Amino acid sequence: MPKAADMTNPAIVLETFKSPDTNGYDAGKLSASIKLIATNGAKLDARIHATACALLERAAEHFDCSMVPALLNAMPKSSRRKALIAWFGAYSNVHIREEKGGKFTVTIVKTTSKLYKAPRPSEAFANPFWSVEEKDQDPAAFDRTRFAAAIASLIKRAESDNAQLDAESRAALADLKLVGVKLAPVA
Repeated sequence: MPKAADMTNPAIVLETFKSPDTNGYDAGKLSASIKLIATNGAKLDARIHATACALLERAAEHFDCSMVPALLNAMPKSSRRKALIAWFGAYSNVHIREEKGGKFTVTIVKTTSKLYKAPRPSEAFANPFWSVEEKDQDPAAFDRTRFAAAIASLIKRAESDNAQLDAESRAALADLKLVGVKLAPVA
């Protein structure tokens, strides 16, 4: 078995699955690896969820979210991390923004902010991070309905000033109307 440091090298890892007799991939070794992934994956998810719940309660009680980036950085860059960010957005007043280079800016949203959501630790505990849908959870996330309304408002204002628009602005307004049509809800 290769050393832990060698497990990041695909060529070395692939060799562990080969059968010494046929030099092909051993189904037994592959099955054992899949079972290990299933077991360890479930344990890892449970550990991440428990840690995140504790961090959520810490943020709610002490207004301290300083350890959230450490948890996010400890996770692989995958859908798990994105799901955890969405979960914090759904059940807490912790706002997470990923910056360039993989750095996270994590803040407590004040009760006076439009982005504020009251922390709900008991609901968070009952709903694991992997069960949260990302698209609906982050208050700063793209909202198609609000975007369509903003475009419609811009079109209405521009049309009221249409007589004062130059040819280039009228062309831009026509393009904006096309965007508005594409965003309009389908009946």
